Amino acid sequence: MQTLINNIIELRKKLPCPLVGISGIDGSGKTYLAEQISKDLTSQGLHIALINVDQFHNPPEIRFGKLNPGKHFYESAFDFERIFGQLIDPLRIHRRIDTNLEVTRLPENDFFNRHFFYEDIDVIILEGILLFKNTLKHRFDYKVWVDCSFRTSIQRALSRGQEGLDHEATLRDYEEIYHAAQKQHYSIDEPKASADYILVNDPIIERGPEILLAHPTINGRLHEFLQWFNEPEHWRIENNSVIIQPNAASDFWQRTHYGFQNDNGHFLYLETNKDIIMQTHVRFKAAHQFDQSGLMIRLDQDNWLKTSIEYQLENPASLGAVVTNFGYSDWSIQFVDQQINEAWFRLERSGKDFVIDASLDGKVWHRIRVCRLHKADGIVQCGLYSCSPIDCGYEAIFEQFEINDAIA
Repeated sequence: MQTLINNIIELRKKLPCPLVGISGIDGSGKTYLAEQISKDLTSQGLHIALINVDQFHNPPEIRFGKLNPGKHFYESAFDFERIFGQLIDPLRIHRRIDTNLEVTRLPENDFFNRHFFYEDIDVIILEGILLFKNTLKHRFDYKVWVDCSFRTSIQRALSRGQEGLDHEATLRDYEEIYHAAQKQHYSIDEPKASADYILVNDPIIERGPEILLAHPTINGRLHEFLQWFNEPEHWRIENNSVIIQPNAASDFWQRTHYGFQNDNGHFLYLETNKDIIMQTHVRFKAAHQFDQSGLMIRLDQDNWLKTSIEYQLENPASLGAVVTNFGYSDWSIQFVDQQINEAWFRLERSGKDFVIDASLDGKVWHRIRVCRLHKADGIVQCGLYSCSPIDCGYEAIFEQFEINDAIA
């Protein structure tokens, strides 16, 4: 904290009235932090203007929308043009302001005139969510991100009851509106990456991710958490790697386009209800068309996803993902060098939503799929899979496999 204070003091020596932004997701503790910074700077003899963006919420009929509510809130929650045009910019230029502005009172959502009077200001602190949008970042001289997981955010929202909603309504609104908007902020604007200073205010982040599985084997045996769905006739552990030789005519597919239903592929998994990040490195010796191996998430035969490199004989191999909901599979592919004999896969779960990344060298990663399993709202099976839809002879060597709790 003292480093942060010193940085702002040094910034004030260079600029007549710097603008410091303090942002984070709902419940991160940014308001408390902003107040503490203001007090510490005041004790150093500086004159501080501390401004909270919540008082510049747009009216409910503007900031909320029934169609795509998260996106709507991200775009329309605040009147940033008025915040900067009528308050922040004049204050920065003149180091003083004496004006009346209409502001919002929450949670009542009524409006009243507030008198803003600041004089001889040394530092402006603007605090609130969604400050570090790409369209706003350049306005700040120093950006502070208060880091907090969405998991902790919702726990704090439920405990404080600030919105005046019951438990279920709070969960719904945060999932559909507030967290949805802030996840869009993460995706579009990368606010944390643009921050000059990051302050962690979350025990989950401070503790770090829980390791659910560090390696599939222990002392030459499968980890006790792992179990088979359709155990193959031939598999072994060698040099701490799990080596699978799939049975002939083994596959995972449901109905779409081809008409058939196959649910006899080989799947080595553990069960969890957590949001996770799962990663593997697999080498393979292909023998027949459609030989494949990679990662899988599964609820039952009608709801699952898989990602893999699939062998295509004389054609380039295909890197892809299959997502199956309610008994129907879809398949997305991209072609790679047919000489490829290894790949890295990473799969991240956030509730019902999944992100799949792949790499051909273990260094450069490419996003190949963002998808949803509609029934994945509890325990899922997650692990390694391998199939040989045509005949036996294929070998998949899983040299690395880990599952970590995803801090989101």
